[in-house]
Amino acid sequence: MFCAPSVVRMDGSGAASSVPPFSMEKDKFDQGTFFGRLMGMYEVIDPRTLMLTTEDLKKSQDLLDKYKKNGKKPDGVSDEDMWNARRAIAVSIHPVTGE
Repeated sequence: MFCAPSVVRMDGSGAASSVPPFSMEKDKFDQGTFFGRLMGMYEVIDPRTLMLTTEDLKKSQDLLDKYKKNGKKPDGVSDEDMWNARRAIAVSIHPVTGE
């Protein structure tokens, strides 16, 4: 029997309707599976990150700094917002120099 593959969007939303709880210690996708590694790579090479402004990056840094300071998400911020902030910083800011 032929089974057609399901459609998967680049942002991963085709795989599940919700994002996992935000964490600074864990990856968004399970890196122990092919699908998880594939979705992680899609996030790294997503061309939409080229359109991030300095202001966008500053907001992302502020969100992550608040999370690190308090150990929890700021009020009114979703897990998806936190994952997007983490991704923006990971792909745009050098981890050693901060530039």
